Amino acid sequence: MARRSKKKTDQARNLVVISDLHCGCRLGLCPPDPVVLDDGGTYRHSRLQAKVWGMWEEFWGEWVPAATKGEPYAVAVNGDAMDGVHHRSVTQVSQNLVDQLRIAELVLAPIVEKAVAYYHIRGT
Repeated sequence: MARRSKKKTDQARNLVVISDLHCGCRLGLCPPDPVVLDDGGTYRHSRLQAKVWGMWEEFWGEWVPAATKGEPYAVAVNGDAMDGVHHRSVTQVSQNLVDQLRIAELVLAPIVEKAVAYYHIRGT
């Protein structure tokens, strides 16, 4: 997802910074609908991920509108949107980065759509 800006009349008056989503990890952020994996299989989020997803929805549905007072905002992801394959970790939903990217896109697409600009900083 590349930086995207809308009309100048929608200039961001706020910046919402998020980080360390670790999409693709069984302990990371994952949407509630089953995710179709590259090989045709599916992954459903865990009970822990369901709890975190509820907090994610509360953050975007309640906290962000209150904090920004309904004004336009930009979003910056400050690294680690995906879990990746690292440190001999065995907690990934899939070692396939296409699967992890798909989960990150499902998580971030609705957020990017509402923002007037989107910035992405690569993580580790």
